[in-house]
Amino acid sequence: MPLLLDDPAFQQKLEDIAEESGQPIDTIRTEAAENLEEMRGKRSDFAVMLVARLSRYVCRRGYH
Repeated sequence: MPLLLDDPAFQQKLEDIAEESGQPIDTIRTEAAENLEEMRGKRSDFAVMLVARLSRYVCRRGYH
């Protein structure tokens, strides 16, 4: 999530955490980047297609 990691307010919060915990800011930034990557949603093209087809089927059944 490069946009969030580059946000000045987010950077300030990371610096606050580093100061409070006594850990180096680089360690805190690395950990934050890893945690954000872990939370990032990953979608599969197959799953998206499957949900789209299922949704169309259900909607068609509801209107017939």
